[in-house]
Amino acid sequence: MARSRVSVQERVGVVGLDLSLRNAAAVYIPPEWEPGDWHVPYIVVHHESVPADDHRGRVERSIDIAEKLAQWVSHTTPRTRVFVEDYAYGAGQARAHEVAETIGLVKAQLFRLSPDCLAIPLNQSTVRKYLLGKLPKKDRGAAVAAALKKAGAPWEQSDIGDAFVVANYGRTEVGLPGLVLG
Repeated sequence: MARSRVSVQERVGVVGLDLSLRNAAAVYIPPEWEPGDWHVPYIVVHHESVPADDHRGRVERSIDIAEKLAQWVSHTTPRTRVFVEDYAYGAGQARAHEVAETIGLVKAQLFRLSPDCLAIPLNQSTVRKYLLGKLPKKDRGAAVAAALKKAGAPWEQSDIGDAFVVANYGRTEVGLPGLVLG
């Protein structure tokens, strides 16, 4: 994937999205951020489980997540690039199609609020490998959470950490340095 580089005058902030159905999260990293500074704005949109047969409830949850995240992103800065963790849809997640639908709704809502604000998918393994240097064969999410905690990240919720890791790698996509722990 070709990286779009930006000049110093055009530096942009980066938002990383972790779109789960129970705790969707977004983290904003401003252009002047220094790796290791954990004081970054974030939001978590929490939802309780919705029964499988509550089709209306499931749609309403996805719409609510999309609206809240897009509204929050629209208030970060006019010069923001948004990146979203691209899920492995064939990995056997029971509700992977709902996550995909929610990603589509977030993208549409972001575009509606700001046509220049597109959510670019990033490969989950790529963003984690950038942070850690090398990925373990198992429990990659736990390895990322442990590395962030060891580095001083204050978040107890893995969803915020996952959104941070996406934003961290997103910075490299716009020509800015990211945090590397491995």
